[in-house]
Amino acid sequence: MHTGKPKLMDHIKATMRTKHYSLKTEKPYGQWIRCYMYFHKKRVLSHLSGVKQLMARLLYGSGLRLMECSRMRVKDVDISAK
Repeated sequence: MHTGKPKLMDHIKATMRTKHYSLKTEKPYGQWIRCYMYFHKKRVLSHLSGVKQLMARLLYGSGLRLMECSRMRVKDVDISAK
């Protein structure tokens, strides 16, 4: 029996069932999400380096728009916030 934290796909599946999505909708959504996660984990960030990688991580993690990220200055970042 699995007693640890539920996996992401299990959580997504439970959410879709709670919202009464059909099983025919659940399957393609799950496949699309797996492809999306694979692409972003394996390919995009691994090919970038330096400033471009930092910008990509900020865009992905914080939801910043491209111009907001490119105009960001060091004094704009609150490192103590978690």
